[in-house]
Amino acid sequence: MLRRSLAAFMTWGLWVHAPTLARPSEPTARVTPQALRDYSALSQAAAHLPLDERESLVNNHINRHIGYRPDGALDRWQTPAETFATAQGDCEDLAIAKYFVLRDCGRPCGCERLLYAIHTPLDTPGLHVPHVVLLGGGHPGDPWVYDNLNLLRMPLSRRSDLQPLFSFDVAHLWRGASGERLGDAVARLRPWRELLRRWQAQR
Repeated sequence: MLRRSLAAFMTWGLWVHAPTLARPSEPTARVTPQALRDYSALSQAAAHLPLDERESLVNNHINRHIGYRPDGALDRWQTPAETFATAQGDCEDLAIAKYFVLRDCGRPCGCERLLYAIHTPLDTPGLHVPHVVLLGGGHPGDPWVYDNLNLLRMPLSRRSDLQPLFSFDVAHLWRGASGERLGDAVARLRPWRELLRRWQAQR
Protein backbone atom coordinates (compact mmCIF):
# COMPACT_ATOMS: atom_id res chain seq x y z
CA MET A 1 0.00 0.00 0.00
CA LEU A 2 2.83 2.40 0.86
CA ARG A 3 4.51 1.81 -2.50
CA ARG A 4 1.23 2.42 -4.33
CA SER A 5 0.71 5.60 -2.31
CA LEU A 6 4.21 6.87 -3.09
CA ALA A 7 3.65 6.16 -6.76
CA ALA A 8 0.40 8.09 -6.62
CA PHE A 9 2.19 10.93 -4.88
CA MET A 10 4.63 11.25 -7.75
CA THR A 11 1.79 11.53 -10.24
CA TRP A 12 0.21 14.34 -8.20
CA GLY A 13 2.87 16.75 -9.43
CA LEU A 14 4.91 17.18 -6.26
CA TRP A 15 8.01 15.28 -7.25
CA VAL A 16 10.83 17.10 -8.96
CA HIS A 17 10.43 15.10 -12.20
CA ALA A 18 6.65 15.52 -12.40
CA PRO A 19 5.05 16.78 -15.63
CA THR A 20 5.21 20.54 -16.08
CA LEU A 21 1.63 21.18 -15.05
CA ALA A 22 2.44 23.20 -11.96
CA ARG A 23 1.59 26.85 -11.79
CA PRO A 24 4.41 29.42 -11.56
CA SER A 25 5.84 29.98 -8.10
CA GLU A 26 4.15 33.27 -7.32
CA PRO A 27 2.91 34.54 -3.94
CA THR A 28 -0.65 33.57 -3.10
CA ALA A 29 -1.13 36.90 -1.32
CA ARG A 30 0.56 40.26 -0.95
CA VAL A 31 2.94 39.94 1.97
CA THR A 32 2.46 42.81 4.40
CA PRO A 33 4.77 44.12 7.13
CA GLN A 34 2.03 43.29 9.64
CA ALA A 35 2.04 39.63 8.57
CA LEU A 36 5.78 39.42 9.21
CA ARG A 37 5.40 41.21 12.56
CA ASP A 38 2.68 38.75 13.64
CA TYR A 39 4.90 35.85 12.62
CA SER A 40 7.88 37.20 14.56
CA ALA A 41 5.79 38.00 17.63
CA LEU A 42 4.54 34.42 17.85
CA SER A 43 8.04 33.03 17.43
CA GLN A 44 9.41 35.33 20.14
CA ALA A 45 6.57 34.48 22.54
CA ALA A 46 7.25 30.78 22.11
CA ALA A 47 11.03 31.03 22.40
CA HIS A 48 11.07 31.34 26.20
CA LEU A 49 8.93 28.26 26.88
CA PRO A 50 9.92 24.64 27.50
CA LEU A 51 9.67 22.42 24.42
CA ASP A 52 6.22 20.91 25.03
CA GLU A 53 4.69 24.27 25.91
CA ARG A 54 6.43 25.92 22.98
CA GLU A 55 5.05 23.48 20.45
CA SER A 56 1.57 23.55 21.99
CA LEU A 57 1.46 27.35 22.04
CA VAL A 58 2.36 27.63 18.37
CA ASN A 59 0.02 24.82 17.35
CA ASN A 60 -2.95 26.24 19.26
CA HIS A 61 -2.33 29.84 18.16
CA ILE A 62 -2.20 28.98 14.47
CA ASN A 63 -5.18 26.63 14.69
CA ARG A 64 -7.21 29.43 16.30
CA HIS A 65 -6.09 32.38 14.20
CA ILE A 66 -5.51 30.88 10.75
CA GLY A 67 -8.66 29.65 9.06
CA TYR A 68 -8.61 26.24 7.42
CA ARG A 69 -9.47 26.59 3.73
CA PRO A 70 -8.84 23.53 1.52
CA ASP A 71 -7.71 24.71 -1.89
CA GLY A 72 -7.34 21.37 -3.67
CA ALA A 73 -3.91 22.41 -4.98
CA LEU A 74 -1.45 19.65 -4.15
CA ASP A 75 1.50 21.35 -5.83
CA ARG A 76 1.26 24.84 -4.35
CA TRP A 77 2.29 25.56 -0.77
CA GLN A 78 2.14 28.96 0.93
CA THR A 79 5.01 30.55 2.80
CA PRO A 80 4.35 31.53 6.43
CA ALA A 81 4.19 35.19 5.35
CA GLU A 82 1.49 34.41 2.79
CA THR A 83 -0.47 32.38 5.34
CA PHE A 84 -0.28 35.10 8.01
CA ALA A 85 -1.20 37.76 5.43
CA THR A 86 -4.42 36.00 4.41
CA ALA A 87 -5.13 34.39 7.81
CA GLN A 88 -6.17 31.23 6.00
CA GLY A 89 -4.65 28.21 4.32
CA ASP A 90 -4.87 24.54 3.50
CA CYS A 91 -3.56 21.88 5.90
CA GLU A 92 -0.02 22.04 4.54
CA ASP A 93 0.03 25.83 4.86
CA LEU A 94 -0.89 25.69 8.55
CA ALA A 95 1.64 22.92 9.24
CA ILE A 96 4.38 24.78 7.36
CA ALA A 97 3.69 27.98 9.30
CA LYS A 98 3.97 26.06 12.60
CA TYR A 99 7.22 24.46 11.46
CA PHE A 100 8.92 27.75 10.61
CA VAL A 101 7.67 29.61 13.68
CA LEU A 102 9.20 26.89 15.86
CA ARG A 103 12.36 26.76 13.79
CA ASP A 104 12.85 30.50 14.23
CA CYS A 105 12.44 30.41 18.01
CA GLY A 106 16.19 30.23 18.37
CA ARG A 107 15.90 27.04 20.42
CA PRO A 108 15.18 24.33 17.86
CA CYS A 109 15.13 20.81 19.23
CA GLY A 110 16.02 19.31 15.87
CA CYS A 111 13.00 17.03 15.93
CA GLU A 112 10.30 19.00 14.13
CA ARG A 113 9.44 17.83 10.65
CA LEU A 114 6.48 17.87 8.30
CA LEU A 115 4.59 14.66 7.59
CA TYR A 116 2.73 14.08 4.33
CA ALA A 117 0.15 11.37 4.90
CA ILE A 118 -3.08 9.87 3.65
CA HIS A 119 -5.92 10.79 6.00
CA THR A 120 -8.83 8.40 6.40
CA PRO A 121 -11.44 9.96 8.72
CA LEU A 122 -12.61 7.44 11.29
CA ASP A 123 -16.23 8.32 10.55
CA THR A 124 -15.71 8.05 6.76
CA PRO A 125 -13.58 4.92 6.22
CA GLY A 126 -13.95 5.02 2.44
CA LEU A 127 -12.46 8.51 2.14
CA HIS A 128 -8.70 8.83 1.56
CA VAL A 129 -7.27 12.34 1.18
CA PRO A 130 -3.75 13.82 1.32
CA HIS A 131 -3.01 15.61 4.57
CA VAL A 132 0.00 17.37 6.10
CA VAL A 133 0.73 17.66 9.83
CA LEU A 134 3.64 18.77 11.99
CA LEU A 135 5.60 16.20 13.99
CA GLY A 136 7.58 17.25 17.05
CA GLY A 137 8.65 16.44 20.58
CA GLY A 138 7.55 13.26 22.27
CA HIS A 139 9.50 10.02 21.97
CA PRO A 140 12.04 9.99 19.11
CA GLY A 141 10.32 6.96 17.59
CA ASP A 142 6.80 8.17 18.29
CA PRO A 143 6.55 11.96 17.94
CA TRP A 144 3.58 14.16 18.83
CA VAL A 145 1.24 15.06 15.99
CA TYR A 146 0.20 18.71 15.72
CA ASP A 147 -2.83 18.86 13.44
CA ASN A 148 -5.45 21.38 12.35
CA LEU A 149 -8.16 18.71 11.96
CA ASN A 150 -7.66 16.79 15.20
CA LEU A 151 -6.94 19.36 17.90
CA LEU A 152 -6.08 16.73 20.51
CA ARG A 153 -2.32 16.21 20.67
CA MET A 154 -1.51 12.51 20.30
CA PRO A 155 1.57 10.43 19.54
CA LEU A 156 1.70 9.29 15.94
CA SER A 157 1.19 5.66 16.98
CA ARG A 158 -2.34 6.57 18.13
CA ARG A 159 -3.30 8.31 14.89
CA SER A 160 -4.74 5.32 13.07
CA ASP A 161 -6.42 7.74 10.66
CA LEU A 162 -3.03 8.75 9.21
CA GLN A 163 -1.00 6.62 6.81
CA PRO A 164 2.45 8.25 6.65
CA LEU A 165 3.92 8.55 3.16
CA PHE A 166 7.00 10.69 3.72
CA SER A 167 8.35 13.35 6.06
CA PHE A 168 10.75 16.21 5.50
CA ASP A 169 12.43 19.28 6.93
CA VAL A 170 14.53 22.02 5.34
CA ALA A 171 17.27 19.54 4.47
CA HIS A 172 16.12 15.93 4.44
CA LEU A 173 13.40 13.67 3.07
CA TRP A 174 12.40 10.36 4.71
CA ARG A 175 10.11 7.50 3.82
CA GLY A 176 7.24 7.44 6.30
CA ALA A 177 7.65 9.27 9.59
CA SER A 178 11.21 8.27 10.42
CA GLY A 179 12.25 5.60 7.96
CA GLU A 180 14.66 5.31 5.08
CA ARG A 181 16.39 8.51 3.99
CA LEU A 182 15.19 9.42 0.50
CA GLY A 183 17.57 12.28 -0.14
CA ASP A 184 17.54 16.06 -0.19
CA ALA A 185 14.05 17.50 0.36
CA VAL A 186 14.87 20.73 -1.47
CA ALA A 187 16.16 18.88 -4.53
CA ARG A 188 13.38 16.32 -4.65
CA LEU A 189 10.25 18.24 -3.61
CA ARG A 190 9.43 20.95 -6.12
CA PRO A 191 6.72 22.76 -4.08
CA TRP A 192 9.05 22.84 -1.08
CA ARG A 193 11.91 24.23 -3.13
CA GLU A 194 9.70 26.94 -4.62
CA LEU A 195 8.30 27.85 -1.20
CA LEU A 196 11.77 28.20 0.30
CA ARG A 197 12.83 30.52 -2.51
CA ARG A 198 9.82 32.77 -1.99
CA TRP A 199 10.18 32.68 1.81
CA GLN A 200 13.82 33.74 1.61
CA ALA A 201 12.86 36.70 -0.58
CA GLN A 202 9.96 37.73 1.67
CA ARG A 203 11.83 37.85 4.97
